[in-house]
Parts: sequence; structure tokens; C-alpha cells
Amino acid sequence: MKKAMVLFLTLSILVMAAVPGPVSNTEVIKRYTSEATAVQDVISGRIDMYFWGVPSYMLVKLQNNPNVKVYLASGGIDDILVNPCPTQKYGGPFNPFSIREVRFALNYLINRDYIVSSVLNGYGFPIVSPLSPVNPDYLTAIGVLAKYNFKYDFIKAKRMITEALTKAGAVFKNGKWYYHGKPIVIKFMIRSDDPVRKQIGDMLASDLEKLGFTVERIYGDFMKAYQLVYSTDPGKYEWTLYTEGWGSSAMSKYSDSLLYQMYSPFFGYMPGWQQPGFCNYQNAELDKLGKALATGDYSSKQQRDEIFNKLLDLGIRESVRIFVVAPISGFVAQKNVKGVVDDLAAGIGNRWTEMLAYKPGSTELKIGAKYVHKWAWNPVGGYQDMYSVIIHQGMIDGFMWNNPYNGDKIPLLAKSWKVIPNVNVPTSAIIYNATLHKWVHVKPGIHARFAVELDLRKNLGVFHDGQKVRVTDMLYWIYLVTEWGTKSGKNDMKYDTYVASTWGTWISKFKGVQVVSPTKIILYTDMYHFDPNELADMVSGVMAPSVPWELLYAMEQAVMHTKLAFSPTEAQVKGGEWLDSLNPDHVKIVLKYLEQDEKNDVVPPQVAELAKLLNIKIDTTPNYAAVINFIKKHGHMVIGNGPLYLDSYDPNSDSAILKAFRNPDYPFSASQFKYLSYENVKFAQVTSVETNAPVLVPGQPIEVKVHVIDKNSKKPLDNAIVFVAIYNGDGQLVFKGFAKESAPGTGNYVITATNTGNWGPGTYTVKVIAYSHEAFWPSIMTTTFIVLG
Repeated sequence: MKKAMVLFLTLSILVMAAVPGPVSNTEVIKRYTSEATAVQDVISGRIDMYFWGVPSYMLVKLQNNPNVKVYLASGGIDDILVNPCPTQKYGGPFNPFSIREVRFALNYLINRDYIVSSVLNGYGFPIVSPLSPVNPDYLTAIGVLAKYNFKYDFIKAKRMITEALTKAGAVFKNGKWYYHGKPIVIKFMIRSDDPVRKQIGDMLASDLEKLGFTVERIYGDFMKAYQLVYSTDPGKYEWTLYTEGWGSSAMSKYSDSLLYQMYSPFFGYMPGWQQPGFCNYQNAELDKLGKALATGDYSSKQQRDEIFNKLLDLGIRESVRIFVVAPISGFVAQKNVKGVVDDLAAGIGNRWTEMLAYKPGSTELKIGAKYVHKWAWNPVGGYQDMYSVIIHQGMIDGFMWNNPYNGDKIPLLAKSWKVIPNVNVPTSAIIYNATLHKWVHVKPGIHARFAVELDLRKNLGVFHDGQKVRVTDMLYWIYLVTEWGTKSGKNDMKYDTYVASTWGTWISKFKGVQVVSPTKIILYTDMYHFDPNELADMVSGVMAPSVPWELLYAMEQAVMHTKLAFSPTEAQVKGGEWLDSLNPDHVKIVLKYLEQDEKNDVVPPQVAELAKLLNIKIDTTPNYAAVINFIKKHGHMVIGNGPLYLDSYDPNSDSAILKAFRNPDYPFSASQFKYLSYENVKFAQVTSVETNAPVLVPGQPIEVKVHVIDKNSKKPLDNAIVFVAIYNGDGQLVFKGFAKESAPGTGNYVITATNTGNWGPGTYTVKVIAYSHEAFWPSIMTTTFIVLG
């Protein structure tokens, strides 16, 4: 008892005091591939929380369990990825989905409402695009989405497919489709390790068989699907369809990148993956629209919204991805765990929970994860899976970070920032020239659309190896993405397609960087976003100092001179391996270069040149010893600058021990962010929706009144965001708008007589979606009224 009291008092002091780093001293993260086992261990107290969503069938029972708390989030999406490659033109079998009309018809073979109600037990949203009501841009796109009110219709799908295939020369005979005398075979990769996606895949496969296709069902897990779908040339027709799933790592205020990632080929996520030599899906218009969003090639929010909706509309029509559902995931923690942060797109597995959560009476958190290490961890082309991102977030700090509830920017290493339009880039600014392979001063007469001025903290923090963050650590990233994202010749050893596709837009719009002082850096760009905070993040995020440059330099050497590659696609091309900071063999290779560099006191030119070009004095002296000592002590090369560091990783149990980074030079304490704890956030809850006219004569006004409370306090919610949409009997959107607050928690919207004048007879649906300004989690309620003829 005395010992417990000591622990409790120690933790109480830790929670209240502004000590560097997180609340808990240690976080033990262990793999639980079985959600059922993980949930049982949370209930029994073996672990404190589970960082992965649990199946919907468990949620009702769990929400009534007094020993646990369930947190909801919806950032994931399930879709059907379609291989659109015209393989028949390459001497391969006939691919029916190379025909757009056949792809589009798949939308009518997906019973989205049934999947939400029966497979997800109501925990989810039916979707026809990557946008769900949890995306703030959902309201921007609601007009386009209403055009595609897909309902399951086997007969309609059959008619569309029959017309398209017959026109292409296919023949339907004895209940089967043939092309040039051979059965049309669909190779369907179905994730058997995900019960929801397995059911989605099996239902679609059965309908395709009923339509006369020969379906080869290929069942497999995460890794099998990755190797079959994302690591092969679609032109080889090793797969036709895939039950794809995506997760979100953080709440975002805008969905531009989500849209062009899912629809625009240039970004590298469409079949072919922009890999030279592969059969790549191409669509110039989707690329044009996607690049316009990525670079800010517009002049106002209105113009941006038009581009956004055009991209969305074309993406749905092209149907290379058939979106199915956005599941609502439940995340489970013990009831007495405090400081949990629920990112509304990613759940409780996030940097803020890792920093703020604690269990009274203990300085340790025991956390379950679906996987700890599944794909490669490396800072350039790694962390491409949700499992690693969830954990790694707590080990790094950026200039700013998204608020987990509404996507607003939270200042971190940058105290503040400002965006200045239409500037001339001074010749004292520098830029990395990938053709000359060196840093140079910006030429006279260069103009930039915007300057992003970062006001950095005087204390920029310290890496986990003990080195203080330096200007060179930030600028090294600009060199790296520019050099490795630009192909300067056939045999360019410093080129990676993943870096090029991820950062190509940023590179093309970057005009230079000016280091005014160690705490004031200005970046010049032709990128644009109507929200200056979003633009600041888009432009500056590339150079966030998450890794000491010495480690990056050694990794580059390893990639250039050995079998290792930064990304999986490049690893496949060179017949090598994806660089992994947790792989002991890879660690040895990189360590060898670090030791050579230390012995020879190497200062690479991309660092040495900075001392000559910058107007301020900077230290370019390398500290390879710090990196080497950390790696030898911990057995891995995951070095960050965040509130936690990776103390050890055990591959046998797939478990990790993270420890609080208590270095006195670490600039943040948990107490600075306690407002993010779930219990401190207001959520909207609609309690009623009323109309003043249950029966309406066209040409008469109608008023919609909405009552909204804060879900936690049950008090009327001030300044709620209340969106009203009205649909006719055919599901067409006939009116939309935001209600005005007439009193705290009460919103009104009057649809004028002019607006109702052309409404036809039938039953109309009023759909209200409400949010709080603090949390963009929708509360949805509907009511109906009748319009007379």
C-alpha cells in the first residue's frame, strides 16, 4: 500500500508539472492480431487500451460495459480497386474492366446500405467517393455526391455490362461470357484477414459469377495482397479486382490530397503506380485537376471548390475505385485511463494519446496494436502502413500538427507563421539545383506567389541521440527530396519514384529558402491554398527536422551502394530490399557507413555548401558518434525528435518499448496540450428536427428548426455548425444551406417560396448534419414532409 501511494503521488506530480515529454514514463506496445483477444485483455486489465478498431458486432456490448470506454472514429474507407489496364492490347487475356462503362456498372452491384446495416451493424456510412460525413469537405461536395445516389440494382448493372461487352466483341453463351472463344476470367484478390472486406468481396464475386464471369477468388492477408496488387505490373493481369482498404493517420480540415490520391494517376496511387515499364492508368484531365489542387492552381476558395467537385465527379465516373463504406471504428480503453485523445479520423492511436494518456497509480501504459512492425520503417520511403504510422507519430515533432478533432493547425516547433503574397525572392535565398547537384543562390528576378515565414522556437529541441536540432537538419530534407525526386539521367543513382511522386509537385513549385536566423526561416513557393495555415503546412512540412542529417546521409550511401532501396517499388526494380530501420541486417549496413564517415570526418557537400552560402554562421560539424552510440545501445536506427523514443523492439513478439524523452532540452510538456483530452471537447448532438409545414403546397415557404446540445455536458451548444439538405422522392438534392442560430442550441432555416415553387409532388426528406466548431463529428437526423401536386 505504501508503495502504491508513492507511485500515485509521483504520477500526480508528473501530471501537474511541466516536465518535458509525455505523462507516462513507459509505453509497452504489443501485437494483437485478434481484436477479440485484445478486447478481452482490455476488459481484464492485461492491457490499458487497444490502438486498432474493433469489429462492429462487439461495440454495442462494449458500450454497455462499465469497465471500458469506447471511442468512435471514422477515417477508414473500404473500396474495390479495379485493374483498368487493356491487357488484351498487350497480348494478355481480355480485361472487361478496361472498359469504363463496365467499371461504372460495378457501382450497382454493391449493396452499400446492406453492408452498413448488416455487415457493420450500423457502424458506418455508405459512400460513393472517398468522402464521408466526417470529412469537412463532405459539405463542399454534397451536390456532386447527390448525383450518384447508387442503389443496388442487379438488373441495371447486367444491362450496362451486356451492352458494353457486346460492343467490345465479347459473346455471352450458355450463361458465360467469352472473348475470342476464351472465358472472361476475373481474378479477385479478397482480404480474408478482414471479415468486413471478405464479405464485401464474396458478395460481389457471387454477383459477377451470376452475370456470367469466371471468377477466381484469391484469398489472402495484408502482405499477400500487397505483393500481388501493388508490386506487380497490372498489364500482366495477375489481379483484376481487390477489396482495398485505407486508414487515416490524422484528422484533416481539407480533403484535397485525399481526392487526388484516390483519383489522379500522377500521385502514384493508381494502378501502375507510376512505375516506368508498367501498364499505368492514365487520365490527363484527372491529373490536371489533381495537380491544380496539389499546387493551389486557383485564386479563391470558390474556384478551388469548383476544381474539387470536377475532380470528384470525373473520378466517380471513371470508377477505377468503387467506394463502398466508411466504417465507424470503435477503440477501447479501460475506464480509468485518463487523457485519451480520440482523433476523429484515426482513433485513439495517435501522438496525442501517446503523450497525454496515463493510468492513475501507474507510470506505465500497456497498449495493444494490430501490428507493431509490418512494413519497413525508414524516414524517406517507409511508414507506408497505418500500423507503423500510429506508433511513429509519438516519436517525432513537426513545425505544426493537425488538431485531432477539427484539423486546425496546432503550433509545435513553429511558434507562429505568416503567409505573404506576391514577393520577389531575394538573391540571398538558396535553392538546391538537382541538375548541378549542389546548393546555389537564387538568381535575380525570381518571383514567388507566396512566402511562408516561420517563427521558430528558440529551443528547436533535441534528437533522441542527444544532438540538438540544427538548421542543417532542416535544410537537408530540401536537398534530399529534390535530389531523390528528380531524375537527372538514365543511371541516376539518387532517384526514387516514390519520392518523385510524393514530392514532385512541391519540387516544381519551390523557389528557394532564406535562413534569416536560426529561428526565422522563409520559404518561397508558387503553391497556393486559400487557407494560409494549410499553405504554411504544405510548404514547410517537407523540412521538419525529424531525423539527424548524419543518419539520412548514411542511409543514402547504403541505398546507392547496396541492395537496399528507400521504397518498395525501387526495391523490386533493383531486386533488393526495402530499407528498414528495425531490420538488424539493414542496421549493420547503415552502421558501417556511419563508422566510415566518422573515421574520415566526412562533411557531405550538401551540408558543407550551406556554410558558404548562408548569411548566418552555422555549425556543419558532424556528430556521427551520437548516432552510432544510439544505434548500438538500442539495436535499431529509429531516431526522432518527439516526446517518446523507441527504447527497444522485439521481433519475436512484435512488441516495442517506448520511453518518455525527458531530455531538459525537449521543448514540450503534456500539460500544454491537456485541452485535447476527449473529456474536454464539445461534440454536437441533434435532439430534434422540425418543420412548420408537414404538408407543403409548392410556392409556400417552409421553415426547418433544429435543436443541438453538447453531447458531453447535455447543455445547448453555442455556435453549432448546422447544415440542412432537402431531397425529393427520387433522392435528388433540391436545396442545401446552413441554418442560422436564433438562440443557443437552436438553428433555423427558411426555404423561401421562390425556392419551393418548382418542387414536384411527393415525400421529401430533410437531412440535418450538425457539428461543433471543436469537433467535426457529425450528428445526423432526418424528418420528412409531403409536397402536394
